[in-house]
Amino acid sequence: RLAGLLTAGRRARETEGWYRSYWLGERRRHGDAALAALSTAARTCAGRGVRLGVAAFPLLHRLDARPFAAVHDAIGRRCSADDVPFVDLHDAFDGHDAQALHVHPVDHHPNAAAHALAADALRPFVARLLR
Repeated sequence: RLAGLLTAGRRARETEGWYRSYWLGERRRHGDAALAALSTAARTCAGRGVRLGVAAFPLLHRLDARPFAAVHDAIGRRCSADDVPFVDLHDAFDGHDAQALHVHPVDHHPNAAAHALAADALRPFVARLLR
């Protein structure tokens, strides 16, 4: 059991590193491409009189530790630079157990409860965009 717990912890750290690498590390070109696409979307929307807003939905993993805060910060900085309203939905999940928000123990996509939390946090953000 102990070996399983240690292996799971190591796998989780490796997965976190792999994900962060797409935004801040050796695979950064992918994150850079996503941020460039965001800037293009901002310019396109602005040129057409369309309001754009961006919401960062956290990965439902170690929510209390916020292992991907730097990724959300990078997205938020790009949005700020492009004058695009941004909301980090991580705060909506504070105090919640990540596993209770998974669609299935082996599928960590958000379940209905997670989507309800996100919707509650998005409601005022979207209302401000629509004014």
